[in-house]
Amino acid sequence: MFRSGVIFSLFIFFVFIFLNNVSYATNNMEPKNIQVDSVLLMEPATGRILYSLNPTLKITPASLVKIMTLLVVFDYVNDNKLDISQKITIPLPDKKIAGKTINLRPGEKITIEDLIKACAIYSANDAAYELARFVAGTEDKFVDLMNKKADSIGLKNTKFYNSHGIPYPGKGDQYSCAIDIAKLTGYFCARHPEILQYTSRKKDTIRNGATVIENTNKLLSMRSDITGFKTGYVRSSGYCVVATALNRNVPIICVIIGAKDENIRFIIADELLKYGYDKSGIQ
Repeated sequence: MFRSGVIFSLFIFFVFIFLNNVSYATNNMEPKNIQVDSVLLMEPATGRILYSLNPTLKITPASLVKIMTLLVVFDYVNDNKLDISQKITIPLPDKKIAGKTINLRPGEKITIEDLIKACAIYSANDAAYELARFVAGTEDKFVDLMNKKADSIGLKNTKFYNSHGIPYPGKGDQYSCAIDIAKLTGYFCARHPEILQYTSRKKDTIRNGATVIENTNKLLSMRSDITGFKTGYVRSSGYCVVATALNRNVPIICVIIGAKDENIRFIIADELLKYGYDKSGIQ
């Protein structure tokens, strides 16, 4: 089972306030010329959205899909009181998983925690897919769980079709929006704050140290207050990042969708977080 740290208790409280008291803030000093498709900067402590740009614009969420994948996995682990150090055996593949992987092999024995690490830190598509098969037997059944969870937490502009975010030919395009992704992230951090123990790591190892994985979230090297959360990219959505930060017990979530460059998303997120903490009186 997972163990939650005391350090995240205030974060939980503040996120629950946000989920029940969302409001939009306007200010003459808001950032200008943010060259992305969609942005949401949210302060859970006050329930304010500090800055937004097209927050309900329907977008392809790419690997941000893995936020919901991991939420469903964490629910399953906790509900069934599983030991995440237990090993599972990777079954024979039933489809080719494209994109970033950790090269899982049929018959390989790997811990649940290693798959979680690979998904949360390295954004490995095969790890997400095998977690889905482990939880539900098939990915299609797991996707049903993802969409039921989305409905239960009020994500009104979101639909999932797979567990990892790489489009499948012949299937519909997954979609979401910045406000839904922020709500999902806030809910996840409130329900399972232990996820931040993974997403805050710049680097880790799996397979008993044999495989090194580096975090795709470069904000971890730019700011000391970053606790996560997830990056994503597909051609139709551009470069995306969901950033969670905790500064003097004040949490902020920043969602960037549709940056034109891999690094620009982090620069924009950094500037928006600075703006958000200035508005919150945190220097």
